[in-house]
Amino acid sequence: MEIVIGIDGGATKTRVVIGDVAGTILAEGSAGPTNYQVVGVEQAGANLAAALQTALDSLPQPRPLAQSRPQPQLRPLATRMVMGLAGLDSENDIPMVRATVTSALAQCPIAASWQAVNDAVIAWAGALGGEAGGIVISGSGAASLAVNEEGELFHADGLGHWLGDAGSGFEIGRNGLRAAVAAWEGRGPETRLVESLLAAAAGDVNGWAARLTEDGSLAHREMTGFVPQVVDAAQTGDGVALAILGEAGRALAETGASVLRRAKLGAQPTLATVGSLFAHAEPLREAFCGRIADVLPGCRIIWPRLQPAEGALLLARRPALLPKNVLGLRN
Repeated sequence: MEIVIGIDGGATKTRVVIGDVAGTILAEGSAGPTNYQVVGVEQAGANLAAALQTALDSLPQPRPLAQSRPQPQLRPLATRMVMGLAGLDSENDIPMVRATVTSALAQCPIAASWQAVNDAVIAWAGALGGEAGGIVISGSGAASLAVNEEGELFHADGLGHWLGDAGSGFEIGRNGLRAAVAAWEGRGPETRLVESLLAAAAGDVNGWAARLTEDGSLAHREMTGFVPQVVDAAQTGDGVALAILGEAGRALAETGASVLRRAKLGAQPTLATVGSLFAHAEPLREAFCGRIADVLPGCRIIWPRLQPAEGALLLARRPALLPKNVLGLRN
């Protein structure tokens, strides 16, 4: 049986979808993160192998003909596999990503040609069905990507929370906590975020802040984990929370507009919004749409057509859709 495989390997989870060459999805599997920067090469490889094996194990098996001799079960032949992997951001990441994939396939051997690209590429393929246009991603991080009619890729942000990720969950959470600290100390406007801050810090803000300084991974989790509190506060009309989400939405609009302009996608480009914040933080989306209307009046904003893993599956079926200048690696 010929199959194609699409993989979305992110910083929080990995999702694998298996389809036939006609595009029908036959099976899927999931596991933990595949971003080696988050969990290391060994664990990332183990998670990728687990998700892939789960999907392979759930493939429907053909029924034997009546009274026929039992046949040995054959491993399906994957004609092509495309992986979108978080952490594949530059040439420097290629050796570690190759080690991750090699480790996974050693644990779950399958006959396949494969290619790995950044997970934003498969998000674009899924969101726009492989057509020219752009996407803006806002999750724990933030980035934008556009592909023009010539198949050229343009990218903005995704630089991490030290230099970029404007409008990301990390930035929203950090700004919310900063505003809460300022209000708690009497040097900023009142906000209900103070209650959430005290709950997160178990009443000891100074001690909690010291632990965040000492442990960068803990700090990252706490920043991104504070986003629901900011969204909840905004829903009650909290002015500080509303301002934070509005600022994030406008920053994301500027990032999206930048790649659309550089890609020269014309006066009426398409821009898809990808990520949980666009879906669950309405003030952010409103500010985003308002700013896009100001800077690119003809832009058409849409929701994604498909999820990133299905985007990877589309690229596995139709490899010609991959952008010409995409960063990646293959076997």
